[in-house]
Amino acid sequence: MIISGLSSIENKEELNKAKNIQSLELQNLDLNYNWSNLMYYVNVESLKIKDCYLDFKKFYNSLAEL
Repeated sequence: MIISGLSSIENKEELNKAKNIQSLELQNLDLNYNWSNLMYYVNVESLKIKDCYLDFKKFYNSLAEL
């Protein structure tokens, strides 16, 4: 699954579908992206991040929760 800053999913229904995703790619996200959404991707085995602005504290805290 690819999440782009242009078409990011934020609602709970879409995030609940994310539980079965094993490969996740994040593209073009800005500093306002809600990194806490990463906790919904419990089965992710591969995570790619391309061209994203990261708030490292929020990002790494979300990874730790995952």
